[in-house]
Amino acid sequence: MVWCLVGCGALVLANPGLTMAQTVYEREQGGARQSSAPPEVAQQARGSSGGSSVRVVPTFSISERYDSNILMSPGNQKSDFVTDIRPGARVSFSNDLVDGTLRASAISGIYVRNPELNYIGTQTGFDVMLDKFAERIVRGLGLRTNGMVGYFPEQSAFVTPDSGESDFLRGIQARRNNALNATSMVQGTYAVSPLVQLNSSYSFQTMRFFGQSTSSEPSTLISLFDTTVHGITAGPSYHLSPGQTIGASYSYRQVTFGPSTSGPGSGSSVGGGTSTIQGGVLTWKSALTSELTAELSPGASVSTATPDNLIWTVRASLTWVGLQKSATIAYSRGLYPSFAAQASLMVSDVINGSVSYNFTPKWSVTLGANYAVNSRSGETSLRFESIGANGTLRYNLSQGVFATISGSHNDFAIEREGSTTKYQRQTGMIALTAEWN
Repeated sequence: MVWCLVGCGALVLANPGLTMAQTVYEREQGGARQSSAPPEVAQQARGSSGGSSVRVVPTFSISERYDSNILMSPGNQKSDFVTDIRPGARVSFSNDLVDGTLRASAISGIYVRNPELNYIGTQTGFDVMLDKFAERIVRGLGLRTNGMVGYFPEQSAFVTPDSGESDFLRGIQARRNNALNATSMVQGTYAVSPLVQLNSSYSFQTMRFFGQSTSSEPSTLISLFDTTVHGITAGPSYHLSPGQTIGASYSYRQVTFGPSTSGPGSGSSVGGGTSTIQGGVLTWKSALTSELTAELSPGASVSTATPDNLIWTVRASLTWVGLQKSATIAYSRGLYPSFAAQASLMVSDVINGSVSYNFTPKWSVTLGANYAVNSRSGETSLRFESIGANGTLRYNLSQGVFATISGSHNDFAIEREGSTTKYQRQTGMIALTAEWN
C-alpha cells in the first residue's frame, strides 16, 4: 500500500485512525436507560423499558501516513511512510445500576525506511455513569468515572479526538520514546435544590517514559521526565436560568517529577521533586442564543515552587453550531507541568479554534489551528512555543463507508540556556472507513 501511494504520487495528509470493518453483537433483555448514559448507550436505549443490554462492536483500523519528522526531535530529523493498524473493540452496556462504554485497541506502526522503529502498543478507555446506583444510596447524588490508558512511542502536542484532555497536552512536543500515559477522573454531584448543586472531582494523570532514546544529536537532545498529577476540585454552582449557570470552585493539584533516565544530552533536572498548586475559579456558562454558547472561568493560582508569585488563570470558550456548519474558539491559561528539558511548573497559554462545514450530505470539511506558549522564568529559564494547523476533507461514499484526506503542519521552538532550537513536523494520511451497524 505504501508503494502504491508513492508510485501514484499521492502524498496525502490525515489524522490516524480508520475503521475498516465493524460487526455488532447485541444481547438485550428489554431495558430502560436513563438519558445520562453515554451516546452509544443512550442511542440503543430509545424505545426500551426495563432490564439490561450489552452491545459489542469489534473494530479494525488501517491507515497510511507520511511523517516528516518520525523522531519528533530537532536533531537527526527523518521522514518516512508508516502503516498504522488498529484492531480493537467497543462494548456499551446498560442495566438498572450503571451505563457505560469500554474501549480497547492494539496499535501498531510499520515503517518503510526505518523498520527498526516498528512498534506495537495499546490504548484503552472507559466511561461509566453511576447515577442510578448513587441515587439509590443518596437522593440527588450523581457519580461518573472515565479514563484512558495508552502505551506507544508517539505523543501528541495538542489535544486530539483520540487523546482527550490532559495536563500534558499543552503544546510541548515530546520526542519519540516509549511512554505510558494514563488519565482517570471521578466526578460527583449533589443536588441541594432544583437550582443549587455541589460539584467535586478527583483526577489522576501520569506520563512515564521507558528506555529513553539517545538517537538525537547530543546538542539537541531533550531529556524527558516521569510526571504524575493528582487533582481535587470542589465547589457549588447555581442555575440562574435554564440556559445560564454560575459557580465557584477550589482546586488543589500535586505534581511529582521523576528523575531523567536519558543518555548524554543537554537536559536538566531543574525543578524536580514535588510541587503543589492551589487556586480558586469563578465560572459562568450561558446559552447566548439557540446556536451560540459561551463559557468564562477566571481565577488565580499559587504554587509552592514560587509561593510569592500569584498567577492569574482563565478558561474561556465560544461555540457556534448552525444547520450545516459549526465553529469554536477556546483559550486557557494556568500552571502546568513541563515533562521535557526541565522538570518544573510553567505558565501555559493555549488558544485553539476549529470550523466545520457540510457542503452536501456527502462532502464536509474541518479546519483547525493551535497556538501555545509555555514559559518558566528564573535562574534556568525555559520557553516552549508551538503553532499548528490541520484540515480534513471527508466524502461519504455510501452508507457506512467514507474517505478522508487530511493534513497537519507544526512549528516548534525551544528557548533554554541562552539558545533557541527550532524544528517542524508535517504528518499526512489517506483513510478509508467502513462501518456495519
